[in-house]
Amino acid sequence: MFRLKKQHQYEWGFVGLAIYLLLLRAVMLYFGVPFLFIETDLFNPKYYASSVLVPSLGDLLLNALVIAILAFYWVRYYYRSQVYMFLLHRSHWLKLVLSVGCVMVSYMVFSLCYIELNNIYEKSQFTLDITLNIHFSFLKIVCLVVFITISCIYFLVIHLLASLFLRYNRISHIGIGLLLIVAGTALSGGLWLVLGGSLESVFLLNGAYFLLIYVSQLPKTLYTFRYKTSIYLFLAAFICAVMTAYVVYNQEIRKQLNHEQEFATQLLAENDVFGEFLMSKAQESIQKDAEIGRALQTDTLLVRERIQQRVKSLHLDKYFDKYDIEVFSFRANGRPLDISPNPISLSTLTSRYRQINYKTEYPGVYFVNGVDNQFVKQYVCFVAIRQPATASTSVQPQNTSVNDTLGYVVLDLRLRNERPKSVYPELLLVDTKFTQNSDTQEYSYAFFSGPPLGRSSLKSAPHRLLYSGPGSYNYDRKLDLSLLDNPKLYTTGVLSNKYQHVAQRGRDGRIVVVSSPEYPFRNIFSNFSFLYLLLVLTVILVILGYAINYRFSKFNINYSTRIQILLNLAFFLPLIFVILIILGVISSNYVDNQNNTYISNTRNIATNFLAYLDEHLYTKKRSKASMEEELGKIARDANIDINLFDTKGQLYTSTPPYL
Repeated sequence: MFRLKKQHQYEWGFVGLAIYLLLLRAVMLYFGVPFLFIETDLFNPKYYASSVLVPSLGDLLLNALVIAILAFYWVRYYYRSQVYMFLLHRSHWLKLVLSVGCVMVSYMVFSLCYIELNNIYEKSQFTLDITLNIHFSFLKIVCLVVFITISCIYFLVIHLLASLFLRYNRISHIGIGLLLIVAGTALSGGLWLVLGGSLESVFLLNGAYFLLIYVSQLPKTLYTFRYKTSIYLFLAAFICAVMTAYVVYNQEIRKQLNHEQEFATQLLAENDVFGEFLMSKAQESIQKDAEIGRALQTDTLLVRERIQQRVKSLHLDKYFDKYDIEVFSFRANGRPLDISPNPISLSTLTSRYRQINYKTEYPGVYFVNGVDNQFVKQYVCFVAIRQPATASTSVQPQNTSVNDTLGYVVLDLRLRNERPKSVYPELLLVDTKFTQNSDTQEYSYAFFSGPPLGRSSLKSAPHRLLYSGPGSYNYDRKLDLSLLDNPKLYTTGVLSNKYQHVAQRGRDGRIVVVSSPEYPFRNIFSNFSFLYLLLVLTVILVILGYAINYRFSKFNINYSTRIQILLNLAFFLPLIFVILIILGVISSNYVDNQNNTYISNTRNIATNFLAYLDEHLYTKKRSKASMEEELGKIARDANIDINLFDTKGQLYTSTPPYL
């Protein structure tokens, strides 16, 4: 490489460097290095996977660094290359064509950078929005490094194109240059539409940047540090920060829309076919359980709790861990085994749930999902426990004589909302398809009546509110029912009363509307400030590089250049330190307040649970299953996970069933 440099063979030096870096990356991708030897999250496809060439976040960073190195090499030596001299000595008309080509290539580079920044959102679960979370994990820091690297690539490549454009179009003929930029912009937009892309206003940012650096001739100032050099660097940082802030704003809106649509799909979920099959198998195994039959024939203490614990631990599959389960036990005469005041009777359950509308394809299994039930997915299973000789005949209580029946067991399963704030890894979750995103805590939803799916009429059917779920939005007063006939409500969503509304229609005609506060436009300024600050820090490092380069170079720098370097360092370095100190103080106070809140909540929960624990451990009035049931209720009300340890530090019980 150094020999080629001494021989002024810069083209071959670039080719050699490119071949080396590209071959190195090809070998690493083919053999999966370094993830093959070190299984780190940085190179784990679980967290980011875009394509075969970019299978992980670490590979994206390495690919970006390779392109940045090649771009930096060409920026450093292009004006000494024979290719550059060849391009300068072309005919006038060819120069005009190449000038338009430079503008079009600049738009292509801008589009590629824009796409890669969008991929960080679309191909992973990371967010660059500083307003949502001030915690910086290792992978999020890597995402920010990728953003800085992409910004550097954009700056270097546009510098090359603008430098060649300036040599072709002198500032004395500025009118021709402006026309060429406009022509390149128009051709780029037309080509983008032909390729199926959608024109967005942010693409004009590239044209404005190209026009500014052409008129001010800023590319000429990069090689000798002057006052205009710092303006050039900060202008490029401004453009890249605006582009990325626009990406964050659009992607957050799109992510909010997707989460609302997923939440609406969960609310409209119909029968759990696989769950019904497992319930029928559980019915058979409960009927054949001789221990439950003996328990129903005895009149001992806590017989209901013993049956409940046996049913949950032995007969119900782990698949039902996403349900809240109640097990009711009754004697053959229908008398409940529950010793609590005013227990529910078998006749009440029978009249309430054993209806034709609730029947499933499995006898004794009923699915409830209606207005009276607040659209909570609920299954009720009736199991008749019979004498061993007749236990295999039927699960229906009415098909059994009283003499053959020992009692009844009724299972009440209600699908619950998985707590998205769980601190346990995702792999511990039993069935993640029912797990909701953490944003759903702020969602409001309501069900409306409508025509069944597939039926259409010339006259819009009147809509009425069936049920309004928990949330801050008042559908009865604020929502205009005419919005339910707007097709956009079911695709891209509709903004109304500072809320974003998304709807989906069920097969039975019911319409669920999910609403969340509109993503505030002011967040774009917060994100821009943060991203611009990162690029300003990068510019300061570049200025330090200039200073080091001049310090060890053979050339003396003039007094004006020294002043510019010192002024920039004197202004921005203290600013960076002050910002870091403020962020440190805010983060420390946030952590302290959070810890104090956790300790206070833990003490309150322990006080509420202490009575149930004493009844289980000391007075023996409550079984472990009953104690765990009360603990689960407290955990659901507080929206947390609770782990109970004994005095030796061993885990005694836990509300997450997968522990």
